[in-house]
Amino acid sequence: MQNVNDKKKPSIKRDKVLKYANQKLPEFPRNIAGIEDYSGDWNFEKAAHLLRRTTIGPTLEEINKSVEEGLNQTLEKLLDNSEKIFEPPINYDDDKDKETQLGETWVNAEKNREAGASVRKSSYAGWRVSLILDKKNPISIRENMVLFWQNHFATEWAVVKESRYLYWMHEKFRNNFIGNFKDLVKKVNIDPQILEYLSGIYNVKEAPNENYARELLELFTIGKGPIDGDDSYTYYTESDIVEASKVLTGWQVEKNFIGANRQYFTSDRHDNSTKTFSSKFGGKSISNNGDKEHEDLINMIFENNRVSEYICEKIYRWFVYYVIDDEVKEKIIIPLSKTLRENNFEIKPVLSQLFKSSHFFEQHIQGAVIKGPIDFNFGILRQIPFTNYDDISYFHKYKFWWERHRESDALGQSILDSPNVAGWPAYYQIHSIMNTGLLP
Repeated sequence: MQNVNDKKKPSIKRDKVLKYANQKLPEFPRNIAGIEDYSGDWNFEKAAHLLRRTTIGPTLEEINKSVEEGLNQTLEKLLDNSEKIFEPPINYDDDKDKETQLGETWVNAEKNREAGASVRKSSYAGWRVSLILDKKNPISIRENMVLFWQNHFATEWAVVKESRYLYWMHEKFRNNFIGNFKDLVKKVNIDPQILEYLSGIYNVKEAPNENYARELLELFTIGKGPIDGDDSYTYYTESDIVEASKVLTGWQVEKNFIGANRQYFTSDRHDNSTKTFSSKFGGKSISNNGDKEHEDLINMIFENNRVSEYICEKIYRWFVYYVIDDEVKEKIIIPLSKTLRENNFEIKPVLSQLFKSSHFFEQHIQGAVIKGPIDFNFGILRQIPFTNYDDISYFHKYKFWWERHRESDALGQSILDSPNVAGWPAYYQIHSIMNTGLLP
């Protein structure tokens, strides 16, 4: 079905062949270890491996401290999800941002009415770099998980061009970095950045827009799988996309609202009919439920065990290794997904189980990941013993952080923009491998 607003949908160049990508899947060791707890020696090599995978640029001091404290205590620190307040980004150049005083934050300000949107863009990018480079706080997986969720629910600053929306969306990830996946999807459904990026603001009962509904199923929750019939994929059908788009009608964004929650629901733009889904979802129906109806959709999708397997596969590829063959699926992914469901879709127990597993510390897993530009560039910077720059003006600090972002962007990974809704392409992805179904 053609949508009147399809032209607003970001393009996805999934068939692009990367010059240096693997031409075939590597051979995987047989008889890999499972998800049982690691019981080997805890030493510098193991601690460095854990911190390199979970943080960005662990310092020598942090690795030595981990060796001293042991695996369990290190994991407690990494996965500490107690609330932490981060000072928001600020206006460091008032010549361009007229709506915000110099040195004050713009995240709750009015829409930037001048040509100064770029200064908020550079402020936000620089601020993100500063959080990654920070060595004052205890080691944590937080900023790495923000990148993970940012890549999972991928958007582009270049499409929406609104730094306030991007900040508040990523704050959802930062505040819920190892929290409840199901609740996070519900929040993303009506997030202003997503509503703008994937045409949700144009999704009305008279002309349902399928953009977000399609990505919700294909990329954010259950995955597509091979085609298994006319307009039918492994886990959903084209008709399910149509029905889901009707569920999601009625949401808008107030551009000049001051604060985080700029989304609002308009009942006369919402499709009040009963939406009936295919046999992929047991032929279930969702009745009109106003502004809570989108949550009913997520509840229905999450009844399928494939959702837990899908997100666990993405976690595995982000932190461990990209090859998921039958043995990895049986020994690692299925047990992790069971843990996720048993814990009501809380992410923390899954990460804890994975990072203390025998499999995670196997020799062939160590050193098997090629770092992306953000991890590589900022990791090196974080490991350098910088002179204390607390007394430097925030103008020069933000300029320094912004320039570091520009270097990463030039290498192909912007902290502001994914290349498309599918996220940053991994180094190994090529067309022939993606079509095997081995990759998401």
